[in-house]
Order: sequence, then structure tokens, then C-alpha cells
Amino acid sequence: MTCPGSKFDRSALPLPRHFYERECGKLSRPSRGWARSRCPLHGGDNPSSFSVNVDTGGFYCHACGAKGGDVVAFMEQRYKLSFKEAAEKLGAWSNSPSPDWKRLRAERQRAEQTAQLRKQQERSERIRARDHLHTLERRYAEATAARDVDLLSTLLPVIRQAEEAYWTLAGLEVRHEQ
Repeated sequence: MTCPGSKFDRSALPLPRHFYERECGKLSRPSRGWARSRCPLHGGDNPSSFSVNVDTGGFYCHACGAKGGDVVAFMEQRYKLSFKEAAEKLGAWSNSPSPDWKRLRAERQRAEQTAQLRKQQERSERIRARDHLHTLERRYAEATAARDVDLLSTLLPVIRQAEEAYWTLAGLEVRHEQ
């Protein structure tokens, strides 16, 4: 949507998650829409000092105090640009070098659809892994009640492997017990 009286088109901005992954590197798994990384504005070493909202593009650094409401504000601060320059670099200014707005919008919609599909597939995979783990745990409980030592010794490594697979898919820290 173009703002009245200007050449700025917010709908042409890149998706915040993809933008921040390019600018900051790997982001932590989002919690309530917020992900974390190292702050690219002050170059800190703390891997969780910089919070970004992967839905809106807002950001806040807990170390240097930098903050903003979208990817344009981030570009302004990081590269010392004016609003217009930042919007042009992001392809959201109507006289910017990439004037093919229909193509840009179509690419953005495809990226959003792909991200949504990936999210649904990841969720389905997590649910399948969780259900498999629960089935194995029920079988283990039944084998324990029946005192079936052979089945218990067979199931235990399989359960550990299923736990590790589920934890990985869920983005949890994998425990390696000795």
C-alpha cells in the first residue's frame, strides 16, 4: 500500500524474517513472534542481545538500546541512511532501481506462502515425531509392567533416538546422558 503523498510502498518491503536472517545471520527460534541474534548495530558478542519481531520487523537491542519499528528503521540506523534512501535500497520507493512492482509483490506473496507451507510441514513433522515417541513410551510402560527384559532392552535405545529426533524438531536442546 502506498502512503498518500509519497512514493513509499510498504507492501514492497522484504519479509522481516528473511531480511533479518540476511542482515544478522541465524536467528533463534521465535518466541511469541520475537527471535534473537547478535546485534549488528554495535557488533556485540552476546548471541541474544538483539531481538527482532519476525512478523512486524520491529527490533530492540538490550545492550546498546537501539530500537525501531520496521526494517526501514533498521536500515536507517545500521547504514546511516535517510528514510528515502533506506526505502530505495529495500525496493519500497517507487523510483528505486527495481520498478517492477508486480513482480516484487508476487515474489513477496510466494515467499510468504512458502514460509507458511514450511511452517505447517514442520509442525506436522513435530506432531508425527511426538506421537511416535508417545507410542514407544506406552510400549515401554507395558513391557515394564510385564517385566519383559528383552523388549525393554530393545525399546530403550529406540526411545532415546525418538526423543532426540523430537527435541531437534521442536528446537529444544538435545540432552546426551552418560
